[in-house]
Amino acid sequence: ARKCRMIDAPVGRLAQNAREGTLLFMIGGLKSDLERARPILNVLGDKIVHCGPVGMGTRMKIVNNYQSTALNVLTAETLTFAEASGLDINLAIEVMRETTAGRGHMNATYPNQVLSGNLEPGFMIDLAHKDLGLALETTAKLHTPAFLGAAARQAYSIAQSNGMGRNDWTALFMTLRKLAGLGPMK
Repeated sequence: ARKCRMIDAPVGRLAQNAREGTLLFMIGGLKSDLERARPILNVLGDKIVHCGPVGMGTRMKIVNNYQSTALNVLTAETLTFAEASGLDINLAIEVMRETTAGRGHMNATYPNQVLSGNLEPGFMIDLAHKDLGLALETTAKLHTPAFLGAAARQAYSIAQSNGMGRNDWTALFMTLRKLAGLGPMK
C-alpha cells in the first residue's frame, strides 16, 4: 500500500459532456500524481482544475453542487413567478440571459466588485432588499413559492443591520464571511 498514489477526481458538467469527452475534473492530490493521471483524464475531459491536497477535489465538487442545486430551486421559483405574473417564460428567459440574473454573479459582478475590493455600489444592498420585498409581496399575492427569495431578503436584512446597505450588493459576501467567523479577505 505504501507505493499507491491517490487523487480524488470528481467531475463537473453533465452526462452529455461525459459522452463527448468534455468533463471538468476537480482534482485533489499531489501535482505529481495529477500529472501521472492527466493522460487518462484528458481522454474524458477538457478541463482539469487542481484544487489542492487529496480531498479538496471532492470539497470543490460539494461547494459547486451547493450553488448549482440551490440555483436550480431559484430558477424554478423565478419561472413559476414569471408564468404566474402572466409573462411568457421564453421571453423571461431571453431577458434574464442578458442581465446579471442570467449571466451569474461569478461571471458578472463578484470578480469586478467585492473580490477586487470594490464596494462602490453598482447596485446597493438597500435596493436589493427593497426589490426582494416587492417581489415577495407579489409572489404572496400570486400564491407562488418564494423559498429562496425569503431567505435572500433575510440575508440582505442582516447586511443592512451591519451597516452595509449603501455598499454594492456583492458586499453581502462580507456579511456572510463575518457570520462564518472568517478573517479579512486574502
